[in-house]
Amino acid sequence: MVDHRKMVKSMKPKCCLTAQAVLVATRLATSFGSTSFWDLFCAVPVVIGRQSPSCKIGQVKIAVPRLIVVLWAVFALRGVFLVIAIPIWEGFDEPAHFGLIHEVSQSKRWPLKTDPLPKEVLRSLRYLPLPNPLATPPLRNHRDYWRDHRPGECPSSEREEFGDVSWAIAPEHRQYEAQQAPAYYLAMAPLYGMVTSLDLVTRVHVLRCVNVAIGSLCIPLAFLLANRIGGRLTGALAAILVAALPQFALTSARICNDGAAAAAVGVAVITVLRTGPRLLTSVQLQIAVGLVTGLCILTKGSSVAIIPALCVYMIHLGLMAKLRLRSVGLAIAITMGAAFLSGGWWYLHNIIQTGSLSGEQLEIAAQRVGVNKWDALFTVDWPRAIDFTLNSHLWLGNWSFLVLRSWMYTALQVLFFVAAASCARKVWWMSRQGEASPALSLTIAVESLTIVALVYHCLVNQIVQLIAGTFGHYLNAAITCEATLLAIGLMAIPVRQFSAIFVSSLVLVELFASHIYLFPYYSGMAFEQGTEKIHAFPVARYFDGAVQRIAASLAMPKMMCDELWLFKLAWVGYLVSLIATLLFAIWHSKCPFHEE
Repeated sequence: MVDHRKMVKSMKPKCCLTAQAVLVATRLATSFGSTSFWDLFCAVPVVIGRQSPSCKIGQVKIAVPRLIVVLWAVFALRGVFLVIAIPIWEGFDEPAHFGLIHEVSQSKRWPLKTDPLPKEVLRSLRYLPLPNPLATPPLRNHRDYWRDHRPGECPSSEREEFGDVSWAIAPEHRQYEAQQAPAYYLAMAPLYGMVTSLDLVTRVHVLRCVNVAIGSLCIPLAFLLANRIGGRLTGALAAILVAALPQFALTSARICNDGAAAAAVGVAVITVLRTGPRLLTSVQLQIAVGLVTGLCILTKGSSVAIIPALCVYMIHLGLMAKLRLRSVGLAIAITMGAAFLSGGWWYLHNIIQTGSLSGEQLEIAAQRVGVNKWDALFTVDWPRAIDFTLNSHLWLGNWSFLVLRSWMYTALQVLFFVAAASCARKVWWMSRQGEASPALSLTIAVESLTIVALVYHCLVNQIVQLIAGTFGHYLNAAITCEATLLAIGLMAIPVRQFSAIFVSSLVLVELFASHIYLFPYYSGMAFEQGTEKIHAFPVARYFDGAVQRIAASLAMPKMMCDELWLFKLAWVGYLVSLIATLLFAIWHSKCPFHEE
């Protein structure tokens, strides 16, 4: 009998990748009768990884860094399908984000919040199915649209009856996203200028694909951060968590600055950590870190959390090095000065113009209401606010606000709180043992301060709109830090399979939500006749011809590729990417956590 484990271990590194793959496949096939599926699966990363730093399962070496590259590609494959499957303008505030990029690219100026959206965007609102917040008369939501159209049918954007835009007087038809920090839109404007000759839908898809590419950077960034704190397996789990979070995938597949902010925060954190203790003694490094941090906070207001977190990190470094307080203060001052020069000017402008740090319209409105924020803090229904914010961080069906079954949210929340409690216990133990590193303190500070910013946003929502909670996708700005802390917590749980259960739950939730709610809803097949109720789509109908109708409907209007079979192929790729993410989690749970 062939011992394939010894065979794999003894393969010469000079063998080419194809030869190794053929060798492994041939010898495993000859011993298939005594080879389990798990052994076959374990052999794949060996072929991919070859000489990369690795961990061991028995005698089989598994290359971690190159597996992260595969996971990165798998996430991108999933994101591309979501780009073409989700109707345009279905992402939160997507028309306004697109309109801002269009205006910056074509007019070479930053628009006012009261300026109207581009006319072609306003015209498109007349002939496309829209999320409910946008579907005010004469516009139509998905139910009204599919009542009048067959799958795949769509009126042309150039028809005469859609030329008049005098009806567009609502606030959501204005450039209200001009309140956002400018870096993302300035960076996207040159790219948009290269595709202006394409039709509107294709331009939206191109910008979405760029967002997927930017958001996917959080996978290797999470690995690098968690690897620095807890080792390769902790880094691998953090990367798997980023790839598995369903709401992060949805957020990355729409036009917005959330993915850019998440990547920018990750880059800034890694840059800070790479400097190490030299950050307190080198003026050049202090200026460089300040400039990178300043550019980071120019992507989105929520990324400002990295500024006080950086101060916490530098103070921790100073305490460990036993430096004088004056030296630490001077290093912080130089770093913050450089950050202000590169990014702080935007927030100074907001304070001068609006009296608020972010310049966000709700915060301005809260100031005008005149309610004391400290008093309002005790009027918020915090259990309900936490519930909605966490649920929308896990999965929320875009701007149509589709939701899962309540027990699904409860199960995911329990898993999250168990992982968070395990992380808190691990951090407490590390601090007691004197093992808490400055890198860990920076990660905790960024995540904690982002949560504090969300708490403040909940408070503003309560004052202005009397709504408890806020959207959980705002937490994505610190997704690399969140995934790192969750990975630390999951690795500390004695039940080794818990991490696989955690990731599997996220993957299965996305699989269920997309095929039972999201895709049938967008294709007009999720509505009960004669009512406004949305029902769960029966799985059996996928085997009874529903695939063709859903594919035709989701591929409407004209996508980047005209052939429907290409859309179906992308759909298969989406399913494969979810299964691959699940297999990565299973692989990770089989690794000996304490044998790196």
